[in-house]
Amino acid sequence: MSEEFRRRRSGRPGDLILRNLGYLVTALMPQMTDCGPFFLSRHRHDIDSHDPQTGQPFDLSARVRLSPVLDLPLWLGPERVPVRLVALPVPEDVANQRRHRAKALALRSQRSLPGHEHLFLMGWNLFLTNVPASDLAAQGPGRGLPAALAY
Repeated sequence: MSEEFRRRRSGRPGDLILRNLGYLVTALMPQMTDCGPFFLSRHRHDIDSHDPQTGQPFDLSARVRLSPVLDLPLWLGPERVPVRLVALPVPEDVANQRRHRAKALALRSQRSLPGHEHLFLMGWNLFLTNVPASDLAAQGPGRGLPAALAY
């Protein structure tokens, strides 16, 4: 891989890279953080996360039950990449629509149904980022995170 391709792929200082769930690769995040661009991605339920204070696995479901709006540091994946987790609740009708679609997709593709925890977390927008809170606040849809990402 050429240096030019690597630079374009990981961005330049000040860039904001938006990652789709399918393109969230924790192994690339340290490179992005080291060379200056910011990233914003939706949280993937199948990537391990740890509490940076204790090093213990992070229980996202338990935390959003305690406080529906979260903005806190996490370590992500086996690389333990430092990120911010931003969790914002969505309206109940949006959450139910997500759950319905996830179940229908599982049935159509003959996969197992989403688990209880996964369905529960569909009630939140869950973002991972390295953008400082001073530049991107977690204040709810349309006020901190861009409104286009709200639902």
